Amino acid sequence: MLRFFVKRFLDSFMVLFCLCTITFFLIRFVPGGPFDQERGLSQESEQVLRKFYGYDKPLYQQYATYLRHLAQGDLGWSMRYPGYSVNQLLKERIPVSIELGFLSMMVAVIIGGLIGIVATIYHGTWIDRCLMGACLFCLSLPTFVLGPIVILIFSLKLDWFQATGWERLSDRVLPTIALACMYSGYIARLMRAACLDIIGQPFIRTAQAKGLGRLRIFIFHVFKNAVTPLLNYLGPTTAAIMSGSLVIESIFQIPGAGSLFISAVAQRDTPLLLGTVLYFAVLILCFNLLVDLAVVICNPRQRLMS
Repeated sequence: MLRFFVKRFLDSFMVLFCLCTITFFLIRFVPGGPFDQERGLSQESEQVLRKFYGYDKPLYQQYATYLRHLAQGDLGWSMRYPGYSVNQLLKERIPVSIELGFLSMMVAVIIGGLIGIVATIYHGTWIDRCLMGACLFCLSLPTFVLGPIVILIFSLKLDWFQATGWERLSDRVLPTIALACMYSGYIARLMRAACLDIIGQPFIRTAQAKGLGRLRIFIFHVFKNAVTPLLNYLGPTTAAIMSGSLVIESIFQIPGAGSLFISAVAQRDTPLLLGTVLYFAVLILCFNLLVDLAVVICNPRQRLMS
C-alpha cells in the first residue's frame, strides 16, 4: 500500500509540475500584456509595475523566480486587486468552492446511486424505463442551461429561493441542484449497468443456490462489487464538477474560486490566473489520489495491476 501511495503521489507531482509550466508559458505567449487595458497609464508607471511583477526580466528568469516563490507557498500579488496577494484571495474563496463541490458530489452520488439501485431491482419494468428516461433527460441538460432554468422556476416564478448569493443555507439549494443534476444521471446509469453485470455472475447464482436472502445478496455481493466502477468514475466526475462550478458560480453570483478564475482571465491577472489553475489542479489530483486508495481498499487486486 505504501508503494502504491508513493507512486501515485509522484505521478501527481509530475502532472502538477507540467501543468504549472505549460500554463505559465501559455499565459506569457498570449498576445497583449497585462497592462495593455490600463487607460491613462504613463510609461513611467508601467515600467514600475513591470519591475514590481518581474516583467522586466527575461522569460526564463521569470519562470525560475515563480518556481522559487511557489516552492515557498507564495503565489504572488494580484494585478487587479491592489493590496491583495493571491494567497489571500484564494483563502477567502476556496472554502466556498469546496463546499459547493462537496455538496454537489454528495447529492449526485446519493441520488444517482439510489436511482441506479431502484432501476436494477425493477429491471425491465416501467419503473426502470421511466427512471432511465429521466436520467437521459438530465444528461441532456448542461449546467449553463439548467442554471437559468432552476432560477426561472424556483426563484422568479415560485419565489422559493434567492436567485443569487451564498449567505443563507437556502442559497446552497439551487446551485447544488444545477451542478449535480447531470452527474447524477451518469452515476445512476453506471450503477445500474454495474449491478446488472454483477447479478449475472456465477457467484451470485451460487449464493442464491445456498438459500441466501435477496436483500443480503444485493448488499453484500452485488453492491459491494458494483461500487468499484463508481469509485473509478468519481475521479473524472470531480474534475467535471470543478470545471462546471466555474459556470455555476458566475450564474448564481457565488463568491468562489471559480468566479475568481473567470475574473482573472477577463482582466489578464496573470498571478491570480496561475494561482486558481494550481488550486483546481491540486484539488482534483488530491481527490483522484483518495479515489485510487479507496479502489485499492475495496479491491486489493488493483494493487498488483497498478
